Amino acid sequence: MPEVHFKGKEFVFNHHLAVPYRPLVPDDAKSVGPADLSGNLLIHGDNLEALKALLPVYAGKVDCVFIDPPYNTGKEGWQYNDAVNSPVMREWLRKTVDRDDLLRHDKWLCMMWPRLRLLHELLSENGSIWITLDDNEVHNARAALDEIFGDQNFVATCIWHKMDSPKNTARHFSVDHDYVLVYAKNKQTWRVNLVGRTDEMLARKIHGPSSKRFAAVVMLAAWLCGRAGSAPILLIDVGVRIAGLAGCDEGLEWSSCPVAQQARRGRRSRMRRKIA
Repeated sequence: MPEVHFKGKEFVFNHHLAVPYRPLVPDDAKSVGPADLSGNLLIHGDNLEALKALLPVYAGKVDCVFIDPPYNTGKEGWQYNDAVNSPVMREWLRKTVDRDDLLRHDKWLCMMWPRLRLLHELLSENGSIWITLDDNEVHNARAALDEIFGDQNFVATCIWHKMDSPKNTARHFSVDHDYVLVYAKNKQTWRVNLVGRTDEMLARKIHGPSSKRFAAVVMLAAWLCGRAGSAPILLIDVGVRIAGLAGCDEGLEWSSCPVAQQARRGRRSRMRRKIA
Protein backbone atom coordinates (compact mmCIF):
# COMPACT_ATOMS: atom_id res chain seq x y z
CA MET A 1 0.00 0.00 0.00
CA PRO A 2 1.36 3.49 -0.80
CA GLU A 3 2.71 5.50 2.12
CA VAL A 4 2.81 9.23 2.68
CA HIS A 5 6.20 10.70 3.54
CA PHE A 6 6.73 14.00 5.34
CA LYS A 7 9.32 15.61 7.57
CA GLY A 8 8.87 14.47 11.16
CA LYS A 9 6.78 11.38 10.40
CA GLU A 10 9.18 9.06 12.24
CA PHE A 11 8.63 11.12 15.41
CA VAL A 12 4.83 11.38 15.25
CA PHE A 13 4.09 7.91 13.86
CA ASN A 14 3.42 6.50 17.35
CA HIS A 15 3.22 9.78 19.24
CA HIS A 16 -0.40 9.08 20.18
CA LEU A 17 0.88 6.27 22.41
CA ALA A 18 3.09 8.68 24.37
CA VAL A 19 0.31 11.20 25.03
CA PRO A 20 -0.54 10.90 28.75
CA TYR A 21 -4.01 9.98 29.95
CA ARG A 22 -5.56 12.93 31.71
CA PRO A 23 -8.76 12.64 33.75
CA LEU A 24 -11.86 14.53 32.67
CA VAL A 25 -12.95 16.84 35.48
CA PRO A 26 -16.63 17.86 35.49
CA ASP A 27 -17.41 21.56 35.93
CA ASP A 28 -20.75 21.98 37.69
CA ALA A 29 -20.80 25.72 37.00
CA LYS A 30 -20.73 25.15 33.26
CA SER A 31 -22.94 22.06 33.15
CA VAL A 32 -26.59 21.85 32.15
CA GLY A 33 -28.07 19.66 34.87
CA PRO A 34 -25.94 17.36 37.01
CA ALA A 35 -22.38 16.95 35.74
CA ASP A 36 -22.17 13.40 34.37
CA LEU A 37 -19.23 12.06 32.41
CA SER A 38 -21.43 9.34 30.93
CA GLY A 39 -23.67 11.89 29.20
CA ASN A 40 -23.07 14.52 26.54
CA LEU A 41 -19.67 16.14 26.93
CA LEU A 42 -18.18 19.47 25.92
CA ILE A 43 -14.46 19.21 26.59
CA HIS A 44 -12.24 22.27 27.04
CA GLY A 45 -8.54 21.66 26.53
CA ASP A 46 -5.93 20.43 24.06
CA ASN A 47 -7.74 18.30 21.49
CA LEU A 48 -5.02 15.65 21.38
CA GLU A 49 -5.17 15.16 25.16
CA ALA A 50 -8.97 15.26 25.02
CA LEU A 51 -9.06 12.42 22.48
CA LYS A 52 -6.67 10.36 24.61
CA ALA A 53 -8.84 11.01 27.69
CA LEU A 54 -11.89 9.64 25.86
CA LEU A 55 -10.12 6.47 24.79
CA PRO A 56 -10.59 4.33 27.97
CA VAL A 57 -14.38 4.74 27.88
CA TYR A 58 -15.22 5.30 24.21
CA ALA A 59 -12.67 3.23 22.28
CA GLY A 60 -14.50 1.37 19.52
CA LYS A 61 -17.85 2.94 20.43
CA VAL A 62 -18.08 6.14 18.37
CA ASP A 63 -20.32 5.84 15.31
CA CYS A 64 -19.61 9.19 13.65
CA VAL A 65 -16.78 11.72 13.80
CA PHE A 66 -16.85 15.14 12.16
CA ILE A 67 -13.74 17.34 12.27
CA ASP A 68 -12.96 20.73 10.78
CA PRO A 69 -9.16 20.99 10.96
CA PRO A 70 -7.13 24.02 9.88
CA TYR A 71 -7.22 24.28 6.10
CA ASN A 72 -3.59 25.44 6.21
CA THR A 73 -4.21 28.33 3.86
CA GLY A 74 -1.31 30.25 5.38
CA LYS A 75 -3.66 32.88 6.76
CA GLU A 76 -5.17 31.07 9.75
CA GLY A 77 -2.40 31.73 12.25
CA TRP A 78 -2.28 28.19 13.64
CA GLN A 79 0.80 26.89 15.45
CA TYR A 80 2.27 23.43 15.92
CA ASN A 81 2.23 22.78 19.68
CA ASP A 82 2.59 19.01 20.21
CA ALA A 83 5.30 17.99 22.67
CA VAL A 84 7.09 15.56 20.37
CA ASN A 85 10.50 14.27 21.41
CA SER A 86 12.43 15.77 18.52
CA PRO A 87 14.90 18.69 18.62
CA VAL A 88 13.90 19.71 15.10
CA MET A 89 10.20 19.73 15.88
CA ARG A 90 10.70 21.59 19.15
CA GLU A 91 11.89 24.48 17.02
CA TRP A 92 8.44 24.55 15.42
CA LEU A 93 6.67 25.26 18.72
CA ARG A 94 4.75 28.51 19.10
CA LYS A 95 5.66 29.67 15.61
CA THR A 96 2.80 30.74 13.36
CA VAL A 97 2.47 28.74 10.16
CA ASP A 98 2.06 31.04 7.15
CA ARG A 99 2.40 30.73 3.38
CA ASP A 100 6.11 31.51 3.50
CA ASP A 101 6.75 28.51 5.75
CA LEU A 102 8.37 25.91 3.50
CA LEU A 103 7.44 23.17 5.99
CA ARG A 104 3.80 24.12 6.45
CA HIS A 105 2.51 20.94 4.81
CA ASP A 106 4.87 18.81 6.90
CA LYS A 107 3.77 20.57 10.08
CA TRP A 108 0.12 20.10 9.18
CA LEU A 109 0.61 16.36 8.63
CA CYS A 110 2.58 16.07 11.87
CA MET A 111 -0.29 17.76 13.69
CA MET A 112 -2.98 15.64 12.05
CA TRP A 113 -1.30 12.21 12.24
CA PRO A 114 -1.63 11.40 15.99
CA ARG A 115 -5.16 12.81 16.09
CA LEU A 116 -6.28 10.66 13.18
CA ARG A 117 -4.69 7.62 14.85
CA LEU A 118 -6.71 8.23 18.02
CA LEU A 119 -9.90 8.93 16.09
CA HIS A 120 -9.44 5.65 14.24
CA GLU A 121 -9.27 3.84 17.61
CA LEU A 122 -12.38 5.63 18.88
CA LEU A 123 -14.53 4.64 15.89
CA SER A 124 -16.74 1.58 16.07
CA GLU A 125 -16.71 -1.05 13.35
CA ASN A 126 -19.78 0.66 11.87
CA GLY A 127 -18.32 4.14 12.34
CA SER A 128 -17.22 6.78 9.85
CA ILE A 129 -15.21 10.00 9.86
CA TRP A 130 -16.10 13.16 7.93
CA ILE A 131 -13.44 15.84 7.35
CA THR A 132 -13.88 19.26 5.73
CA LEU A 133 -10.91 20.60 3.75
CA ASP A 134 -10.03 22.63 0.68
CA ASP A 135 -7.41 22.31 -2.04
CA ASN A 136 -4.53 23.23 0.27
CA GLU A 137 -4.41 19.90 2.12
CA VAL A 138 -7.08 17.58 0.72
CA HIS A 139 -4.48 15.60 -1.26
CA ASN A 140 -2.22 15.18 1.79
CA ALA A 141 -5.19 14.21 3.93
CA ARG A 142 -6.22 11.54 1.42
CA ALA A 143 -2.71 10.05 1.51
CA ALA A 144 -2.58 10.04 5.33
CA LEU A 145 -6.10 8.64 5.69
CA ASP A 146 -5.40 5.92 3.14
CA GLU A 147 -2.46 4.78 5.25
CA ILE A 148 -4.26 4.99 8.63
CA PHE A 149 -7.72 3.76 7.64
CA GLY A 150 -6.72 1.74 4.59
CA ASP A 151 -7.51 2.88 1.07
CA GLN A 152 -10.15 0.14 0.89
CA ASN A 153 -12.17 2.09 3.49
CA PHE A 154 -12.33 5.32 1.50
CA VAL A 155 -16.00 6.09 0.84
CA ALA A 156 -16.23 9.37 -1.05
CA THR A 157 -15.02 12.90 -1.60
CA CYS A 158 -18.13 15.04 -1.31
CA ILE A 159 -18.31 18.51 -2.85
CA TRP A 160 -19.53 21.23 -0.51
CA HIS A 161 -20.83 24.17 -2.57
CA LYS A 162 -19.99 27.13 -0.35
CA MET A 163 -20.51 30.14 -2.66
CA ASP A 164 -23.40 31.33 -4.79
CA SER A 165 -21.56 33.96 -6.83
CA PRO A 166 -18.09 34.09 -8.41
CA LYS A 167 -15.25 36.18 -7.04
CA ASN A 168 -14.41 39.04 -9.35
CA THR A 169 -10.94 39.18 -7.82
CA ALA A 170 -10.07 35.58 -8.76
CA ARG A 171 -6.87 35.41 -10.77
CA HIS A 172 -7.58 32.13 -12.55
CA PHE A 173 -10.75 30.31 -11.44
CA SER A 174 -13.29 31.38 -8.88
CA VAL A 175 -13.38 28.32 -6.63
CA ASP A 176 -16.85 27.90 -5.15
CA HIS A 177 -16.48 24.65 -3.22
CA ASP A 178 -14.64 22.78 -0.51
CA TYR A 179 -14.46 19.04 0.14
CA VAL A 180 -15.77 16.59 2.70
CA LEU A 181 -13.67 13.42 2.90
CA VAL A 182 -15.55 10.35 4.11
CA TYR A 183 -13.84 7.22 5.42
CA ALA A 184 -15.35 4.23 7.17
CA LYS A 185 -13.74 2.14 9.89
CA ASN A 186 -14.89 -0.88 7.91
CA LYS A 187 -16.44 -0.08 4.56
CA GLN A 188 -17.81 -3.62 4.20
CA THR A 189 -20.08 -3.20 7.21
CA TRP A 190 -20.69 0.55 7.17
CA ARG A 191 -24.01 1.73 5.76
CA VAL A 192 -25.19 5.26 5.16
CA ASN A 193 -28.60 6.29 6.52
CA LEU A 194 -30.26 7.59 3.39
CA VAL A 195 -32.61 10.56 3.58
CA GLY A 196 -35.95 10.08 1.86
CA ARG A 197 -36.61 12.10 -1.28
CA THR A 198 -39.01 15.02 -1.04
CA ASP A 199 -41.62 15.94 -3.63
CA GLU A 200 -39.42 18.86 -4.68
CA MET A 201 -36.50 16.53 -5.32
CA LEU A 202 -38.68 14.13 -7.29
CA ALA A 203 -39.96 17.01 -9.43
CA ARG A 204 -36.49 17.84 -10.68
CA LYS A 205 -35.48 16.44 -14.04
CA ILE A 206 -31.96 15.33 -14.77
CA HIS A 207 -32.80 14.50 -18.39
CA GLY A 208 -34.40 16.69 -21.03
CA PRO A 209 -33.28 20.33 -21.25
CA SER A 210 -30.45 19.90 -18.73
CA SER A 211 -29.00 17.10 -20.84
CA LYS A 212 -29.13 19.31 -23.92
CA ARG A 213 -27.35 22.13 -22.10
CA PHE A 214 -24.70 19.73 -20.88
CA ALA A 215 -24.15 18.40 -24.40
CA ALA A 216 -23.97 21.94 -25.80
CA VAL A 217 -21.33 22.95 -23.27
CA VAL A 218 -19.19 19.94 -24.18
CA MET A 219 -19.54 20.66 -27.91
CA LEU A 220 -18.70 24.32 -27.43
CA ALA A 221 -15.67 23.46 -25.30
CA ALA A 222 -14.46 21.06 -27.98
CA TRP A 223 -14.89 23.71 -30.65
CA LEU A 224 -13.02 26.32 -28.61
CA CYS A 225 -10.15 23.88 -28.21
CA GLY A 226 -9.98 23.49 -31.99
CA ARG A 227 -11.09 19.86 -31.91
CA ALA A 228 -14.62 20.13 -33.26
CA GLY A 229 -15.38 17.85 -36.15
CA SER A 230 -12.09 15.97 -35.91
CA ALA A 231 -11.53 14.25 -32.57
CA PRO A 232 -13.90 11.79 -30.88
CA ILE A 233 -15.47 12.97 -27.67
CA LEU A 234 -16.80 10.88 -24.78
CA LEU A 235 -19.75 12.55 -23.12
CA ILE A 236 -20.81 11.41 -19.66
CA ASP A 237 -24.20 12.95 -19.02
CA VAL A 238 -25.61 13.92 -15.62
CA GLY A 239 -28.09 11.09 -16.05
CA VAL A 240 -25.23 8.58 -16.26
CA ARG A 241 -25.79 8.09 -19.97
CA ILE A 242 -22.70 7.69 -22.13
CA ALA A 243 -22.52 8.72 -25.75
CA GLY A 244 -19.51 8.31 -27.99
CA LEU A 245 -19.29 11.24 -30.36
CA ALA A 246 -17.40 10.46 -33.57
CA GLY A 247 -17.45 14.11 -34.64
CA CYS A 248 -19.18 17.25 -33.57
CA ASP A 249 -21.08 17.63 -36.84
CA GLU A 250 -22.73 14.27 -36.21
CA GLY A 251 -22.75 14.42 -32.43
CA LEU A 252 -25.51 14.49 -29.89
CA GLU A 253 -27.52 17.73 -29.97
CA TRP A 254 -24.86 19.43 -32.12
CA SER A 255 -27.18 20.26 -34.98
CA SER A 256 -30.09 21.34 -32.77
CA CYS A 257 -28.27 23.39 -30.15
CA PRO A 258 -28.37 27.17 -30.90
CA VAL A 259 -25.06 27.72 -29.09
CA ALA A 260 -23.38 25.06 -31.17
CA GLN A 261 -24.91 26.41 -34.41
CA GLN A 262 -23.59 29.86 -33.60
CA ALA A 263 -20.18 28.38 -32.80
CA ARG A 264 -20.16 26.55 -36.15
CA ARG A 265 -21.11 29.71 -38.05
CA GLY A 266 -18.38 31.66 -36.28
CA ARG A 267 -15.82 29.00 -37.04
CA ARG A 268 -16.75 28.92 -40.72
CA SER A 269 -16.70 32.71 -41.04
CA ARG A 270 -13.28 32.81 -39.41
CA MET A 271 -12.07 30.22 -41.90
CA ARG A 272 -13.43 32.30 -44.79
CA ARG A 273 -11.60 35.35 -43.49
CA LYS A 274 -8.36 33.42 -43.31
CA ILE A 275 -8.83 32.16 -46.89
CA ALA A 276 -9.62 35.63 -48.14
